[in-house]
Amino acid sequence: MSDKSLMRIPRILISILLTSALAAAARAQTTTPAKPAAQTPGAVLPGSRVMRTFDFEETKLGNFDPTPMYWSKVVGRGYPAYSTGQFDHTVSRSANTSFMLNTKGGSVAYRYAPPPDKIIPIQPNTDYYILAFVRTSGLKHARADLTAWLADESGNLLLPTEVHSQAYTPSQGATVNGETWQVLYIFLPGPDEAAMGEGPTRAKSLVLQMGLSQPQQLEGAADDNLGKFAIYQQDIQGAVWFDDISVLQMPRVGVATHHSDANHAQPPVFNAGEPVELDRQLSDLTGDGQGGGGGGGGGGGP
Repeated sequence: MSDKSLMRIPRILISILLTSALAAAARAQTTTPAKPAAQTPGAVLPGSRVMRTFDFEETKLGNFDPTPMYWSKVVGRGYPAYSTGQFDHTVSRSANTSFMLNTKGGSVAYRYAPPPDKIIPIQPNTDYYILAFVRTSGLKHARADLTAWLADESGNLLLPTEVHSQAYTPSQGATVNGETWQVLYIFLPGPDEAAMGEGPTRAKSLVLQMGLSQPQQLEGAADDNLGKFAIYQQDIQGAVWFDDISVLQMPRVGVATHHSDANHAQPPVFNAGEPVELDRQLSDLTGDGQGGGGGGGGGGGP
């Protein structure tokens, strides 16, 4: 087996896993979902890849506020107080409720900021996939935006881990209950075990944000050469609906090689006839991120 073949194995396995996840999302997008079972927001489903779901059916849980439990409005420059969000019981992908973000100028976003016992915990050596179904109305420049970060033990965002969903494109949506919904998705690489150690940057949880973002809040939306004089177009009215957000834990597969020479360069070079040992690693649905692993041997190259 050549060095290039060895390096190609983990890429192929990861591609297969991501393709399977996208295929599942596509099937869900084109299928009218059954009414979901009652569930406390933030509950973990044992034995399932779905770590957390948000279907916004919270009236039956005793939440009569206009916003979902543990989601807080983002404040700051570009996020005016007069653009807000609220439950909408007239529009939904499943059951009876969605969460609508309504702009009257500027961006509006809500971030999942729960107490410590309701966080979305992460494990080392695992990756995460987030899906959300959205629809829009009246938007020309702004768009629906799903964002995710890793956070430390105090809930502070680890900014280098920020990941955004793909751009919302209504023509790529599917009709459900007479409305066009599109699935937004994020692949968020989890931390290696070394990043889960002690210290101020320790990764502890996953943080979500759903938003209606104007071009000024979207990266690359204007000519950066103009600096503070950049001109952004924006919508002064329009809405985005979010429904059925799911956080899934994905398996992580890796293949490493062993070599008798501890100081060899990477990737290792094996002599003709020398045995090649592979260390197969799988992290999947376990509490400590160690799903299992093993080693195997193979004959040397010609």
